[in-house]
Amino acid sequence: MKRVLYIILTVLCVCPLSVAGQDLDRIMEVSSSIRTLQCGFRQTKYIEAIGSGMESEGYMVYDSGGSLRWEYISPIEFAVVISGGKVTMRSGDGQVSRAPADNMFRRISELLAETVSGRCLAPDGDFDCGSSIRDGMTVAELTPKDRDLRRVISRVTLYFDRSTCLLRYLEMEEKNGDRTRIDIYGVRLNEALGTDVFELR
Repeated sequence: MKRVLYIILTVLCVCPLSVAGQDLDRIMEVSSSIRTLQCGFRQTKYIEAIGSGMESEGYMVYDSGGSLRWEYISPIEFAVVISGGKVTMRSGDGQVSRAPADNMFRRISELLAETVSGRCLAPDGDFDCGSSIRDGMTVAELTPKDRDLRRVISRVTLYFDRSTCLLRYLEMEEKNGDRTRIDIYGVRLNEALGTDVFELR
């Protein structure tokens, strides 16, 4: 479960908060129009216990109906699909396993989808949000409100492109000292998805 949690999860000058707040409103507006999202990602995870980092690459597919596919393609192959209240995983050796999504697993997967789509910035969401402008990007610093999330995550920092209002990268700090950065690229919005995109065989 912890390995899957890591998979699902995995970021200067500051302008006045009012400017960043206006940007966040625009980001929320754009995120509300997202029906599907496909992108590639590069993940760098620093593991405190061993004092070094690991890099991986993959892609994500998201549907606003609540389905998510998060797949690593290198250095190992591993895929997770959350759809219809169930979790399907395929390991590098091709083994497929299915299970009901427990509450924490489902919440973490929802968090990932909400983060990439920008929906996690909603005032009634699971995070307290502070914002600023840094290096020409809108930066949102999220602190979990939910007690279960606080046991795992200390903070998530999101960096949005100011012109497109799309996420460029995120940084996540975990309670155990581990840090993860996920860079997003090749974003495609609202394209039709194949009927089998949320299936693993």
